[in-house]
Amino acid sequence: RLSGRRQCRGCGKIWHVEFEAPSRPEVCDRCGGELYQRDDDKPEVIAKRLREYAEKTAPLVDYYGAQGKLVGIDATGPVEDVTVRAIDALRSYGG
Repeated sequence: RLSGRRQCRGCGKIWHVEFEAPSRPEVCDRCGGELYQRDDDKPEVIAKRLREYAEKTAPLVDYYGAQGKLVGIDATGPVEDVTVRAIDALRSYGG
């Protein structure tokens, strides 16, 4: 999903080539600005971030899971849908 993100140079809006594509490729529907792929969203940078996740974050998932303090959600789909699922999960947990 990360490698599909595009950001507008004009207004900063973030689009996704699959989940929230603009009407015209590489052109922002909001302001007509140029869309570009941020360095953080390039495949080689994503690979490095995934390695760091495995080393630093995955152990925390096990730690909090063992304590019953981990809430999982389905993070596929548009950002708005994922946000709703995250908020619902936190509310059901008591957050």
